[in-house]
Amino acid sequence: MTLKTTFRFVLVAVAGLALAACEDGSARAAMGADPGTNSDAKQVTWTDGKPAYDLTCANPGGCQRRAQALCKGNNYQVLKSENMPVSAGIEVYNVGKAAATIRCT
Repeated sequence: MTLKTTFRFVLVAVAGLALAACEDGSARAAMGADPGTNSDAKQVTWTDGKPAYDLTCANPGGCQRRAQALCKGNNYQVLKSENMPVSAGIEVYNVGKAAATIRCT
């Protein structure tokens, strides 16, 4: 009986690890919260009357990954940003949540 119980436990553990490995951590391409990037996206109307996305994130990388998911790559324009680096490789000391308003191009 102990051998069957041990086998079942190992089987369940392996199945759980396999499912966890399948989770790629990619960003959601939909509105609302995304635990993978620790971000939130809302559709808004920008000052020019056209649609845009408001992103709030725990860190700048989360906003960038979410923008790439929403706009299918780097096909977006940044309309406004807070606590975000100006270009790649610049170290930013995060003094609060990062935020950006983007529009897909």
